[in-house]
Amino acid sequence: VQGILERVEENTACCFARQDKLWFSDPDGNAWEVFTVHEQLPVDRTLSNTGCCIPNKAAKGLPTCSTSKTESPTLPSLALLVAMLLSFVGGWPNVAGAFDETNYIATDYGFAGPDRILAGSRVIQITNNGKDLHHMQVVQFPDDKTVADIHEAMKTHPEHLPSWVKHVGGPNAILPGARASSTVQFTPGHYALLCLIPDKHGVLHGARGMVKAVTVIPAQNRHDAPRSTAIIRQRDFGFMLSHPLKPGHHTIEVLNDGTQAHEVVLVKLKPGATAKDFATALEPGDSGPPPGQPVGGIVGIEPGSRGFFTSDFEPGRYGMICFFTDLPSRALHYHKGMTLDFTVE
Repeated sequence: VQGILERVEENTACCFARQDKLWFSDPDGNAWEVFTVHEQLPVDRTLSNTGCCIPNKAAKGLPTCSTSKTESPTLPSLALLVAMLLSFVGGWPNVAGAFDETNYIATDYGFAGPDRILAGSRVIQITNNGKDLHHMQVVQFPDDKTVADIHEAMKTHPEHLPSWVKHVGGPNAILPGARASSTVQFTPGHYALLCLIPDKHGVLHGARGMVKAVTVIPAQNRHDAPRSTAIIRQRDFGFMLSHPLKPGHHTIEVLNDGTQAHEVVLVKLKPGATAKDFATALEPGDSGPPPGQPVGGIVGIEPGSRGFFTSDFEPGRYGMICFFTDLPSRALHYHKGMTLDFTVE
């Protein structure tokens, strides 16, 4: 929709309904909208003569739609609009963000899903349809760089991403068939979705082509960050959990108080195992499977930033691990003590 979509209005009160709207203009300058109605609003006022309603107090706090009149389109413009919309329907799923959740499918080795997202705080979900472990690191990169530059950098320096890349989070590692979600704060610009997990030969999935370009476009209304039930604070090199967790669904806020990017790999541990045991079992040459399984978390975020992830916690032992590399020492963060064991009960 680049060059076609002009404006996005979310959570808008119009014609006695709460709507999301996408606005276009045809070559004659006529404004067109594509909208989704989420709910009807109580009717206690009449429609204005402008073609748009005046919502009542039940819609307080919702932006109202434009009250400017538009002329009826000419027949050639209408035909052009129909043709434009028919061509647009095939690409409609590739614009995300006007709704609550944006979904991506991970395979061996690629991501399928929207290539355009609306700016704001967005819930990003990954479903692992591959046969390997996958996560989705979201990064922002400058206008003078490309996804091809990132791909090449991962092959040249697999231990870290280039300094011009900004880590903005994303759902962390899950097993085949599983799902995980994370809330990411998007600003307009260029982004890439990466899988930085290595295969059995030590090659990053991203270096094998598991990279997807995403463009974030401006949005008029932006969702607020979610309300968290607990907070994880990251530092160089450790985790601190705000309070013990009870079984159930939790939204976890992650704050990076360190001086470099950190992640949270959340693992469900087998009885008697520790997060360090799990991480060590993944090292080359280890003879056995890890004592547990990854269940999500959040991939890397920059120092001073925050992110969110959700997870359903069952009773039992859990761990947090950071597998990022400390550039000065070339040591993995968990080798420097960045693990945490905790119990949900």
